[in-house]
Parts: sequence; C-alpha cells; structure tokens
Amino acid sequence: MDKELAASRLSLVFASVGHVFIHLFTAMYFIIALAMEKQGFLQLTYADLVPLWSIGALMVGLAAMPAGWLSDRWSAVGMMVVFFVGLGLAGIACAFADGTALLWIGLTAIGVFSAIYHPVGIPWVVKNARAKGKALGINGIFGVVGVAIAGGVAGTLSDLISWRAAFAVPGALCLLAGLVLLVCWKRGLVSEGDGERMADKHVSTRGDRMRAFVALAICMTAMGLIFQAMQTAMPKLFEIRLGGALSTVFGDGATGPGIAVLIAYSAGGIMQLVGGHLADRYPLKPIYVISFCLQLAVLLLIAS
Repeated sequence: MDKELAASRLSLVFASVGHVFIHLFTAMYFIIALAMEKQGFLQLTYADLVPLWSIGALMVGLAAMPAGWLSDRWSAVGMMVVFFVGLGLAGIACAFADGTALLWIGLTAIGVFSAIYHPVGIPWVVKNARAKGKALGINGIFGVVGVAIAGGVAGTLSDLISWRAAFAVPGALCLLAGLVLLVCWKRGLVSEGDGERMADKHVSTRGDRMRAFVALAICMTAMGLIFQAMQTAMPKLFEIRLGGALSTVFGDGATGPGIAVLIAYSAGGIMQLVGGHLADRYPLKPIYVISFCLQLAVLLLIAS
C-alpha cells in the first residue's frame, strides 16, 4: 500500500470517528437530561434542563465559519486535533458540574468545539478520498451511528453508573482519539490532502455557484430545523407515549427511551452508503432532488 493511500484511509478513519463523536455529543444531552431529572439533580425538570443547551446548539452553527477559516489558513488536521481534545474536555467538564452555571458553560463549549467538525472534517475527507461519494457515504454512516448510539450510550451509562458517567466516558474517549490523531499527525501518517481533488472538471459561473449556494442553504436550513426538532423531542416523546412498554423491558430509567431513539436513527443509516454510491455513478442534481422529494413524502406521512 502506498503512503498516500494509507494516509487517505487513516484520514477517513479519524474523520469517521469524529463524525460519531460530534453527533453523539450533540444528541446525548436530551437523554442525560431525562436521567438528571430522575436522579434529582438540583430538583430540576426536563423542561428546566433542556434550555441550558440552547446556546451550545446555536454555537454549532455560529462557530462553524471561523473554524473553516482557521482550517483553510492553518491546518485541517490541526483543527481536527482541537476538535477531539476540546470536545472531550468539554464533556468531562459537564460531568463535574455541581450547578447550572458550570453545566451551561460545559454545554456551550460542546457546541463550540462541535462546530469544527463539518466545515473541517468533511472537506478533509473529500481532499483525501479517491472515490469521493463512497468516502462521504461511509463517513455519513458513522454520523448516523453517532446519533443512533447517543440514546443507548447515555441511557445505559446513566442508569448503570450516573448521569455524570454519561458525560465523562465519551469525553475521555474523545480526548484519547485526539491525542492519537496528534501523534499520527506529528509522525506524518495523516495529511492535509490534495486540494486539487476538490476542483470540479466543470467550470461553473458565478451565477451557477450562487444558485447552488441558495438551494443548499434553503435545504440545509429546513433539514436542520427538522433534525433539531426531532433530536430534542424524541426522547421525551418516547418516554411519554411508549413509557409503559419500555419500562416493562428496560426498567424506569433512561435506557428504554435511549434504545428507542437508537432504533429510530439506525433505520436511516444504510441510506448514507447508498447515496454515496449513487453520487459516484450518476449526476448529483437528480439524486439530490429525488431524495428531498422522498423525504417530503415521509414528513407528510408523519404529520398525518
């Protein structure tokens, strides 16, 4: 195996692990909040705890642009190291929170460091990949895995140990991943990638780029709202509507709603890889339009 191919594969491994962690950390708090409510943290309710994540969730978007800017002008690999280490330490800080102030600071830090991943990690995958669609599909599956396991991991750790462990264990693992990436970076085992690979053979006009930007911005805004609404509401919704059935199998803790969330998100994971394969073989615009039309049909079915 040549050195470039090895670096490409290792970059995909770290990017995929990072994709797990960002979605794990941004999704698990809603399950942890259920456990905090049940375990009597400051006698706060779920409705009291969820707003503490609001600024963190906002920072996932607001901090993305400066993160991408730093990646372009400094180093994508270096920013990924910052992502892993910062996110891990933020999770550990939340585990030691003894009041709402430190918890809010920790959750906000989770949002800030989570913002690094998408503007840095995804382009890093593309710049290192030979088959871009397949690589993005594989990477996307790991993102879905992160969302899917968040409920199970957070619920199980909260019930078996405490809600603090649900922050501390993923935090320690994320920190470890960052230190390993740092060692690989210093030894030259991972690279920034070939920027030329991102160039499209089709020379687009400024108008083409603007139309693409507007279309993507609208779609991403709509899907972001849907995703965040589902991520926030599902744990409590499952607890309320499936509570009896879940408690019969998993007990009265947070494990049952967590497993239900895991199953819901796991259902869509395989489509990431399917989409990647299609993107390598067919024009992108028809795939994009068809996929959103199918999502619209599903949303209308849910709404009914």
